[in-house]
Amino acid sequence: MGAQRVTGVSKGAGGYRPTVNWREITVKRRNTADKQVLVCITLSGVLIVVVGVVCTVLGFLVIASQCPFMWMETPGACYYLARHNASWSSGREYCHSQSASLLDLHSDEESDFIQDVMLGRSWLGLRRKKDRDDWRWLTGAKVNYTKWQNPNSVPTDTSLSYCAMMEESGDWLAVPCHGEDSAYVICDYTPGYNPFMLVGPVVTVCGLVVLVLSIEVCVRRREFIEKNMEVISDTEDDREEESTGLINQGYSGWVVSEA
Repeated sequence: MGAQRVTGVSKGAGGYRPTVNWREITVKRRNTADKQVLVCITLSGVLIVVVGVVCTVLGFLVIASQCPFMWMETPGACYYLARHNASWSSGREYCHSQSASLLDLHSDEESDFIQDVMLGRSWLGLRRKKDRDDWRWLTGAKVNYTKWQNPNSVPTDTSLSYCAMMEESGDWLAVPCHGEDSAYVICDYTPGYNPFMLVGPVVTVCGLVVLVLSIEVCVRRREFIEKNMEVISDTEDDREEESTGLINQGYSGWVVSEA
């Protein structure tokens, strides 16, 4: 009894060698990977869009009021009525600590609103500095509205600084800024631009861009594979031959013959 090498035998040590279509397996794996990547990117884009929509809703509903907590809100302005009397200088410093300014008024509507809610005569953020003959708001706004109790009685003396206060009747008085007069403090705050209002729309747009680009990339890749299928087939056939040659080596080429 002996052993001899027989060429061209397709049997292996465990029986017939199974036929493996490596190209089919590779294509299936590639298609599965493409689908997984597409699903992952699509879900990410959808999630980004959802987050953007939620932020947009919060921006327009929850943060629609930009006035600080406990402040009174009117269109375009916020007011805080301090429940204490103070000098004009102390009132200015207090409002400044609240990132606001002493009250300034620019229309009868504003004046009527403040007159209805004020606790008593209150300071205005309007003053005329020493050696000057013009009145200015602390905010730098233009003085386009006044309501002096008696315009003819407004001091013209430029040797002192004068500040304005509002009586409960709504009329204005001019008193020395550094005198002994005291009044309630009303802080005025004008809401500025809130950048959070743009977060939602920006995130939503980014999510849509991710969705569009992900779909575009997958479509272009699939088109590339379809147009270059012959090149891919030749490469896969070469790999299959190499793999078959490796499997046929070894015990698959040996059989036992009877003596």
